Amino acid sequence: MNVKMLVRTAGALVFCSLLFGVSGCQTREPLLYVNGTAVTEEEMALLNDDADTAVHMKVLQQTAEEYGVIDAFSLEELKSDLEQENQRRAQQLQDGEVVYGIQEYTLVQYYNIVMGEYESSLEDTLAEAASEENLLEYYHSHLEDYKEIGKTSADVKLYSGRELVNQFSIELTDSTYRSISEQNAELAANLEIMEEGETETWTDEYGLEWQVTCTDKTDSSYAAFEDVRGAVAEQYAAAQLQNILDNKITESKVEDLR
Repeated sequence: MNVKMLVRTAGALVFCSLLFGVSGCQTREPLLYVNGTAVTEEEMALLNDDADTAVHMKVLQQTAEEYGVIDAFSLEELKSDLEQENQRRAQQLQDGEVVYGIQEYTLVQYYNIVMGEYESSLEDTLAEAASEENLLEYYHSHLEDYKEIGKTSADVKLYSGRELVNQFSIELTDSTYRSISEQNAELAANLEIMEEGETETWTDEYGLEWQVTCTDKTDSSYAAFEDVRGAVAEQYAAAQLQNILDNKITESKVEDLR
């Protein structure tokens, strides 16, 4: 006797026939659906069975489809692409060519790379669609992000007790701020706020006395919109995408049957 079972899997309805008690279909039913689309067991395993991450990734895939970045997401196609990519890298190694990055991707690594590519492509799409008015509004509302700290020149003397053990000149600029602050955060912080002719003195954790005299100061300013338009577009698009995904996740219909 034929018995037909209706099984919901991978977002589709599959008929599994059982003939004389012999199963004709061993596929297990997915237990998480996002806006009607199933998250397969295999994809859930890639995401450490974390439902929140699964919802985020499925919404990202659906958004990529909506904006024309991809036709449709398929884990099987991704696995096929992974196999081809690893074969290409293996051939490059065999031919003595340089292979940058990982020599052979795992499925988890490649999945994360592809999801990152979806995000980048969506951001590019949103940046291209942004009007000058949108970008100017974002620039003015995030003006501090485009602040240039100017230049501070100073003479530095280090004393151990009354003995002068070192002296040098230093310049704090946009290009040197990071390296100076990483090596000596207190020095960078003082240079940033000092005025010309001002001297600051402090003792560091090693007992050395720092005597820093500001010899020249150029006031901070803000980069012109035209000079940072590319960066503004990138940051605007990233913020827009985050808002889009957050709203879609909030509005998503999630069926967690686990």
